[in-house]
Amino acid sequence: MPDDPINESTPQFDEGIHCPECDYNLTGITSERCPECGHEFDRLGLLEQAESPSYPIPIWNNRNRLTPVVAYLLVTKSVLVNPIRYAHSLPANPDWRSTRLFAVCSYVFAATLMLGASALSQTMVAGRVVLSLSWLIGAFVCEFAVAIFLPINNSPALSLRVDHLNRSRSIAAIGSCFLVMTATAIAVEFFFDRNPSLPLPDGTLLPVIGLTIWWWAVLFILASQMGINSRKARLMLIIVPFAVGVGFMCGYMSFILISLVDVLLNR
Repeated sequence: MPDDPINESTPQFDEGIHCPECDYNLTGITSERCPECGHEFDRLGLLEQAESPSYPIPIWNNRNRLTPVVAYLLVTKSVLVNPIRYAHSLPANPDWRSTRLFAVCSYVFAATLMLGASALSQTMVAGRVVLSLSWLIGAFVCEFAVAIFLPINNSPALSLRVDHLNRSRSIAAIGSCFLVMTATAIAVEFFFDRNPSLPLPDGTLLPVIGLTIWWWAVLFILASQMGINSRKARLMLIIVPFAVGVGFMCGYMSFILISLVDVLLNR
């Protein structure tokens, strides 16, 4: 008869800590070396991180005092001008509800800019409205793809754990301010496009590419402050283009579907 039958029959309470290298559940492991991959870890540090309360992102948490628009502009300025300093001020466990509201504001501002400019441009209005809607859909898919595949906690593996997604989704949500910058560039071109032969003006190509590269750099800086290992940084070179490609394909498919619906309704 075993000396301690309780340990064999009683399930372990999930401590919520996982190997930073391979995401193995370390509940019940007495040593500080992962039995799956051999990675050494700090149990107390992982426990503190798992049990730490969530906090809203800096500046945005003062939106009731500053007003949401002013707080949004200040966060955007910090992310665009000095992302390293802003990254250092981010909490280890950001409140997803707070950053989700920030992302919602980004999509509202972007939709207002693009749809408003489409209507006021008075040229190719229907095509530009469809393009704007497709662009927003593609941006959302791209943001979600980044959140899923971003290697948080030094783990390169795809993770759908809630705590992983909260951190990675928060990073992607903060980066959504670049959507507003892109929407601004497109809206300006809608007004000043002298050859409206296409829904997307030719002058938007370079600003969009430049903002996408800038967005990638900011994502990397933010992620590096929240657990991405330097030797895993090369994954960012694959993740962001992959996410952009997924978002582009979804946006393109949305453009085709919305255009077909518009043609059928106007018959």
